[in-house]
Amino acid sequence: MRALFDVGLFLAFGFLIASQIPGLLAKRFKIESLALITLFTQGSFILAIWGLLAWRKYGFTHIGLRRLKDFKRSAVATIALVVFLLVLSVGTEAIGLRRDLSNFDRLKGNLPFTVFSMVFYGILSAGFYEEIVFRGYLMHRFADIFQRRRFGWALAIVFQASLFGFAHLHQGTYGAIYTGCIGLLFGAFYAVGIRNLWILILAHGVYDAFRMLYFYVLMTYGGLRTLAS
Repeated sequence: MRALFDVGLFLAFGFLIASQIPGLLAKRFKIESLALITLFTQGSFILAIWGLLAWRKYGFTHIGLRRLKDFKRSAVATIALVVFLLVLSVGTEAIGLRRDLSNFDRLKGNLPFTVFSMVFYGILSAGFYEEIVFRGYLMHRFADIFQRRRFGWALAIVFQASLFGFAHLHQGTYGAIYTGCIGLLFGAFYAVGIRNLWILILAHGVYDAFRMLYFYVLMTYGGLRTLAS
């Protein structure tokens, strides 16, 4: 039951960090930069994961961070995921299924901020951080509760996807559902075949970075009406 205890402890810590620390940084230390608050908050989560894994004498390989051996297969899998996500996102938007992506408004006409966002918010925050937390720690440790049997993996995939969707409620109800489905896709893609978190990290990061560039170009130079316009 150690895995169940660890998951519960991590979620309790996560609630404390997400609900209290940003406000404390803004009020007590006069830190209002979203980037700094994000860096501190997400850094705290990563440190918590490292500490919990070390406590159980595990390394990051236990949650899927393994060295890529077959680079050709890994590249194909990564590119396939990125292309699928791009087609899915643009396609669903084209038929009127719209998430609240108003946060992208800040990209309009601001190329330096767009480039910064592609690296910091896209590759590091979305790609690395979100995959480490959701498909990495939460999915693997939840599967550990059931000794990583097949049904345990299935439950773990649904569990992390539900939390992943909930974490994106700021995109509206449809946004949370859409993101939760992406979490299901990523979890299943991992569990069924690749078993290497780096592929999900790369695919997620490249996709989010490309989307930010996509919104910058469309909002700044015209073209199809986007959700952020």
